[in-house]
Amino acid sequence: MAANADHFTEMAGRHLEWIKTGQADSVLAHATPQVKAQLSAAMVQAIWKQLLTQAGQLEKQEAWSLTERQGLHVCQSVLRFERLPLQMNVVLDDALLLAGLTFTPAPATATQPATPAATETGADFTEEDFVVKHGAIELPGTLTLPKDLTKPVPAVVLVQGSGPQDRDETLGPNKPFRELAQALAAQGIAVVRYDKRTKVYGAQTAEVSGGLLTMRCRHCARQPCCRRWTSSGCL
Repeated sequence: MAANADHFTEMAGRHLEWIKTGQADSVLAHATPQVKAQLSAAMVQAIWKQLLTQAGQLEKQEAWSLTERQGLHVCQSVLRFERLPLQMNVVLDDALLLAGLTFTPAPATATQPATPAATETGADFTEEDFVVKHGAIELPGTLTLPKDLTKPVPAVVLVQGSGPQDRDETLGPNKPFRELAQALAAQGIAVVRYDKRTKVYGAQTAEVSGGLLTMRCRHCARQPCCRRWTSSGCL
């Protein structure tokens, strides 16, 4: 008998409870072989510990939602920690086995009212929004410019670290990339920043890949990607 919607969200809730109570082995016992090959119990517990360190204690959990795409079932719930809300994404297959697990920034509707991304103007800079387009992919971004554009100015592109970050690298009330961009523009340097693809299309990425991505080095085509590269090739 095929599992119904309640079965999927109930299993997602079990995974959260197992993670919270240090039962990572139970998480993996109900996971696909692909997840087991990529994820260890120690890694699961390390991820949760890091979340608690950065976001504080879990204070509230919102109801689970369920979407189905390409044969996978994506259960999502907003977890409200002390310092910021995060969204837990649990991807399950038809057999209720864990096919993917991620924690991403909560949607804007689940956070405090977002500062409009539209043009901002300061004493020494201006900002305007743009969209990076590649095929069907569209990533919103912001161009921060010095006020004095009577001559060419240097420019930098701010690239986020790991995780589904927005253009400001927002973490709770902090927006370090916005502050950096505006400070650089005030010193005569144009700055480009944009929302990462995993931020804008995070749910689709989880659904298509089962929450697992494999990197292939463009220099030597090794998989997984090699860790060191020099001008003479990969080591």
